[in-house]
Amino acid sequence: MTSILRSRKWRRSDEEDPFTSNINAFMGFGSGDYNPKFMEEMIKDADPWKFIERVRKMHATVRSDKERIRLQGEYYNNVHINSRMFGPSRKQMFVESVMGGMERRFEIIDSQVNQVSFEHTASDRNPDKCRSQRVKCNDATRVVLDFKSSSAEQTDFIHANRIKSPHLFNEFIITQTPLQNTVEDFWRMIWQEKPRFVFHLNSTNERHAYLPSYNESNELTYEKLRIQTSAAFHGDPKNLYTTLVILNGPDGEKHLMTHFEVDMNDSDDLETPLLLLRYARCSKTPTIVVDNLGISRAGVLVAIEFCMHFLFLGPDHKNVVEHAIKELRVHRPYCIETPMQYIFIYRAISHFAEKYNKKETAFKQEYDQWLKERRLRMNEKEYRKLSPIRDPDLLRGIRKGQRPTTSQETHARIGELPEKYESRSSEMPMPTSYPGGRRYDV
Repeated sequence: MTSILRSRKWRRSDEEDPFTSNINAFMGFGSGDYNPKFMEEMIKDADPWKFIERVRKMHATVRSDKERIRLQGEYYNNVHINSRMFGPSRKQMFVESVMGGMERRFEIIDSQVNQVSFEHTASDRNPDKCRSQRVKCNDATRVVLDFKSSSAEQTDFIHANRIKSPHLFNEFIITQTPLQNTVEDFWRMIWQEKPRFVFHLNSTNERHAYLPSYNESNELTYEKLRIQTSAAFHGDPKNLYTTLVILNGPDGEKHLMTHFEVDMNDSDDLETPLLLLRYARCSKTPTIVVDNLGISRAGVLVAIEFCMHFLFLGPDHKNVVEHAIKELRVHRPYCIETPMQYIFIYRAISHFAEKYNKKETAFKQEYDQWLKERRLRMNEKEYRKLSPIRDPDLLRGIRKGQRPTTSQETHARIGELPEKYESRSSEMPMPTSYPGGRRYDV
């Protein structure tokens, strides 16, 4: 906030300007504005020694949860069949890798066996309001729009899910980037939920039509709702764009909100998610998190907060990141799409815990080696990104059609008869001669 007040843009004394005259109302916190749940839990229940103990257990679990990666040797019995009938092959050699273990751990989480079953009737009825037909919205946790911004007929659907859990310091709402036909629904949700902060985690180079600041008038008007915005300005850090928003509703009621826009796509930037979560933790109202489909970077941010709560207040889990993702997917299915995002969550938590615990140098060395191998199979400019344009980890799902919405047991296919093969082979005549040509039916 101090960097904002020192900016030249805010040094003018214009008492009629609704933004500069009351900037503390946007960025400051009064005595009654803090999140009481966060204050109570951290003061009464948080134990710093328990936090350090849980961090050490988390690191120990990751170090022990390794995957064997074969370096040489092709067959299990070390026999190589080549030009000779049998030729001795090199003995199999393996190396145990922490990164391989984390990739394998993500594969287990992402399998249909661990898929959370959910209903998605509302998103099926509103396909024009969904960015992707493969990403369904959970009916049990979706945000139902009760506020109507006009007298015209409006549906109660928006592709957004409420993340409310006893294992979070505050409440979140994860949603997709608004489409052209859902901008009004997005502002209806803002007015209904009264968030203090909105985090948009897409690229800042893309212009988002839902923000009036990109229009000439800096204003967006509906029948019962008017949105005013300031010009976007750089905060601290430099990649963070801040826009102050005033919503004017019916009966002269107002709501003040701060919109943060940051491209949280750089896997080397571990400070930005921690900064955003410090803001969200202090808010009494839900914090809205937006990305393209609402399942990648937005999911990463909320999963980090789940991990923070587990480490500070418990309960203890053998694998903290895995449990955080499972807890998140109960509310917002498909969150965390790739191993890169899974590993980033662990790295962000480790970065935060470095102040209280020693650095994981061995993990850093393996991660650097893993990045070099990732670089060989990706675009030079994208191999470090959380959500690259062409992600090889997502290629396997291109031809699979709809994503699963139900859980499948490991033994679900056991005992089933083979599917019938449609062919005319049964009508073909049986052979009547040996391969050499001698007939045996005479």
